Amino acid sequence: MEKINKKLIFLDIDGVLNDEKYFETISKKCNSYNSKKEWKQHQINPEKIELLNTVMRVSESNNKSVEIVISSSWRKSTILHDLKYYFTVNGFKFANKITNTTPSSGPIKGLGIRNFINLYKLQYQIEDDIDYVIIDDDQDMLYEQRNNFVHVDNKIGLSVDDVTKIIKILKI
Repeated sequence: MEKINKKLIFLDIDGVLNDEKYFETISKKCNSYNSKKEWKQHQINPEKIELLNTVMRVSESNNKSVEIVISSSWRKSTILHDLKYYFTVNGFKFANKITNTTPSSGPIKGLGIRNFINLYKLQYQIEDDIDYVIIDDDQDMLYEQRNNFVHVDNKIGLSVDDVTKIIKILKI
């Protein structure tokens, strides 16, 4: 059996790729946006996207394959193509690495992540554990996921310290 050595990032958006101050600032401008799509794209902070770019550059420079799976509630109202667009217009250089979204699993996000991992392992016939990280400002993860979880402070969003933890967890 071929060994698949992909690493997964389960990524939340609100509170991670934006923060309270940023959201307040763009909310004041919400009447100036021409469409829901334009409003959505401005909810992602380019500064936080640059931090995510850093994670992806480190993985690329170390020849590690990392995929991003959107676990945010945005997955319920936004198709994957549009999510990639929102990331790209805000400076994300690796939109091709955004490959999927987690399934809905009720009020506990960690269940959806566990279900995704189990299906992923079946699809690719992976027997070993998968290196993954969950980046989220909520804490509705499973106990078994505690060592793969980076809890982001929604008041500041993704930070340099968070990026360091992500890189360590993914072993990139």
